[in-house]
Amino acid sequence: MGLTKVSGDVIQGTINVGVVTATRIDGDINGNVNSTGVSTFSTLKVGASVNINSGIVTATTFSGNLTGNATGLSGTPNITVGAITAASAVITGNASISGIVTATTFNGNVNSTGVTTTATLRATSIVGVTTAGITTAYIGAINDGPISGARNRIINGNFDVWQRGTSTSMSASSVYTIDRWITGGTGTTSRQTFTLGQTEVPGNPKYYAQYDISSNSQNYEFTQKIEGVETFAGEQVTLSFYARRTSGTINIGSRLVQYFGTGGSPSSTVVTSVSGGNLSLTTSWQKFVFTVSVPSISGKTIGSNNDDSLWVSFQINDTNTGTLQFAQVQLERGPVATPFERRPITQELQLCQRYYQVLYTGSWRRYVANVDRDQRQLAVTMRAAPTLTMSASGANLNANGSAANSTHLTIDLQYTAGGSGVIDLSPLSIIASAEL
Repeated sequence: MGLTKVSGDVIQGTINVGVVTATRIDGDINGNVNSTGVSTFSTLKVGASVNINSGIVTATTFSGNLTGNATGLSGTPNITVGAITAASAVITGNASISGIVTATTFNGNVNSTGVTTTATLRATSIVGVTTAGITTAYIGAINDGPISGARNRIINGNFDVWQRGTSTSMSASSVYTIDRWITGGTGTTSRQTFTLGQTEVPGNPKYYAQYDISSNSQNYEFTQKIEGVETFAGEQVTLSFYARRTSGTINIGSRLVQYFGTGGSPSSTVVTSVSGGNLSLTTSWQKFVFTVSVPSISGKTIGSNNDDSLWVSFQINDTNTGTLQFAQVQLERGPVATPFERRPITQELQLCQRYYQVLYTGSWRRYVANVDRDQRQLAVTMRAAPTLTMSASGANLNANGSAANSTHLTIDLQYTAGGSGVIDLSPLSIIASAEL
């Protein structure tokens, strides 16, 4: 075996086969060690590495790197490591970790003690959460569940509400076409229907908006004005949306505009670029996500006419023409784009009616004695006393007048020559608008 006794119990040499029994082994072990018969080591020290293919390893302490899978651990051993790096790690049961855990995503139950920062925290339940140190928490029961509804500050971002009609022709000036959306340029804004079962835009949305520009003499915009210039001021927000260009060469970018209103001496408008340039539009749906810091309004002055607002705008950056399409527009607090928030259609309609209501369309037949006054409650309290647009024609109508506050409207109808009789109005349309 090539062994040489040096002194006492010290033996030097090479053992190729057989069993070695010793109280202690000092020095280097080269080659393979079969653990059969190895009973106890106080300390097993190896140089570069050791490969253990099978069997049981019992030790007071492991120091260094462990590569490969460790199975069959029993009892309650402590494992101390500098770092764990893996594409994914699955822990069944409870894991107690003191210190800081940093990860892109957590799935499952998380006890928040010691959790400092995560890009996205996804969990079935979160126990003992305090807001300190947590940038964004994604919880299915809140973000997508029945108690959601206030994350997205865009109203009608899913383009489900079209009180003005599902197709509106545009002139050169910017006008409201889709509920809560202003469009400009010569062309048409229309409602389009997704193909049933499509997967390019998730969540099975029903409609999307089409913005068709046939003449473009300036940088027109597709814009929503959010009530209150203080909205998200001094905070970080994320804008997300789906868009595509189905024809033409028109280019757009996105921006936020802080408008301080009219009346008195309001501060000048502040414009913040969101996209930083043109969007890379194609003929296929793409999701665009931009995070931006909204400037503080400290030291600013808001106008006295209650018409200040924050604009979310998709601005045309050239004078080209073409067809643009938008879906699932969302603006939310924080640096993370969460899944699109879908509110019940009744709630979405009521949010739109704060700014615009179609009160009556159709015919109206009634007996009038000289002047008849009709007062009606608005569907929801409006942002301000609305402007009423009443169009009526028919038999025996001599004159009409209208007025409204934010909750009620009043209509005066006069029979021909101030007498009495039946007024037969067809058609009759009454619209209340308190748009920004």
